[in-house]
Amino acid sequence: TRLFAQRKRLRHLGEHAPKFSMGFDLGFIGENDYYLSLPFKRSLVAILLSGAFFAVFTIPLFSVGSVAFGEADESLFALIAVFFSLFWMLGWSVGVAILGLIFLAVTFGRESVRIRNNQLILRIGLPGIGIGFRFHGDVVRYFRRNKPDVIIGTSWRGDHLCFDYAGESINFGSAISAEKAEEILSVLKLAFPRHAD
Repeated sequence: TRLFAQRKRLRHLGEHAPKFSMGFDLGFIGENDYYLSLPFKRSLVAILLSGAFFAVFTIPLFSVGSVAFGEADESLFALIAVFFSLFWMLGWSVGVAILGLIFLAVTFGRESVRIRNNQLILRIGLPGIGIGFRFHGDVVRYFRRNKPDVIIGTSWRGDHLCFDYAGESINFGSAISAEKAEEILSVLKLAFPRHAD
């Protein structure tokens, strides 16, 4: 997809390439840090679909579990059947867990932006924890508010923010009003004075 192709193109930056970032997003900030939880546009269709898939895929897990842990004789065939059921449940539960995380993300998810040690950290996730990328401040350029674009896959964001990173456009935020965008952009431009180079 476009996101993976973009990530591949940015690898040539070496030490300035975006670094994967996972951590607790509780809003704790140091004296020289900046943290902001961004608006997150929610889709009722995505919430309903992910919730339906999660519910449908959970039913077989509990059905097999009730059979596996129900009363059974102690024959060799019964023990093999229980072992197979447990092995199947382990694999199936991974898929159920992923669907559960997707449902939680589209229902309660949020994006955050953090500035720390000349790095711009963008994360998306659930309240308290997020995953994303760290961008080196020396490469960040041209902060701006952007319109949704179906071609590049940002239509779900609505009006959002973006910046250039070694010629690649990095998008973040969703459904951001002009006033809120101006407030956020003024902080980002002040924190990264080379953005206009």
